[in-house]
Amino acid sequence: MNKYSALGKGFGLLINSRNEFMRGIFRVIKDLWSKNEVTKKYNLPKGLPAVDLLELFPHFNETITHYSYLDGTSKAIDIAFIKQMIKSKKDVSYIEFGSWRGESLINIYKDTKECYSVTLSKQQMQEFGFSQDSINASNFFTDKLDSIQRIQQNSQTFDFKDLKGKFDVVFVDADHEYPGVKIDTANAYTLLKDENSVIIWHDYGKSYETYNWPVIHGILDGMPKETHKHIYKVNNTICAIYTKQSVKAKYPTPHLPDKLFTVSIKGEKI
Repeated sequence: MNKYSALGKGFGLLINSRNEFMRGIFRVIKDLWSKNEVTKKYNLPKGLPAVDLLELFPHFNETITHYSYLDGTSKAIDIAFIKQMIKSKKDVSYIEFGSWRGESLINIYKDTKECYSVTLSKQQMQEFGFSQDSINASNFFTDKLDSIQRIQQNSQTFDFKDLKGKFDVVFVDADHEYPGVKIDTANAYTLLKDENSVIIWHDYGKSYETYNWPVIHGILDGMPKETHKHIYKVNNTICAIYTKQSVKAKYPTPHLPDKLFTVSIKGEKI
């Protein structure tokens, strides 16, 4: 196939898949706009400085269960990180924005004093146009857990006034577009109990070493400016954290390992 016939076939594919092509272009534009805003407004062209996972937890050692290895969930290391954060505190009040199947909830609820979930109801998911398969999977792991306080609402429109100042750990994992992250972040900040409380955001990165600029943009615009010095990427995860714990943060060298993890995987039919 010569280059002209290859170009012809390529244009033909673009025409036949123009909706998917336009969605891809729109995603690129949103990423570039958010990166430009973060650079211009906050002088962070490389995103947030990173705190090492072992700086937060020098003896990091965790086991998670009920993990699907399917799309739409946190990475295993992210859930282990949240679990370690909760176990490092006493009598923890925890709230999560966006739970879907409930893989993080089922791993951490036993280590909390009280556990809340704010996530769309199945009816709301239907109204938002989610696939029926996605709706069927909602609350898959948590349907029978009575100890979880379920608030089946859109976290962007729910009135949190009765929950303000209540939580030690807030996990934000709902909408990952800039407007939604900004709203969820502003709400999350009002829920913190005290100076030792933390916010953890999921999908700060698209992968371990790439940035999700609309999420970074939403975090920074949603949090008060004076808090920005306490917001970090967490290395070896795709999470960010707001913490007033004294930590050392830096920009790591890309692709160069500075720690090793031991992983054990066991599967069983359900």
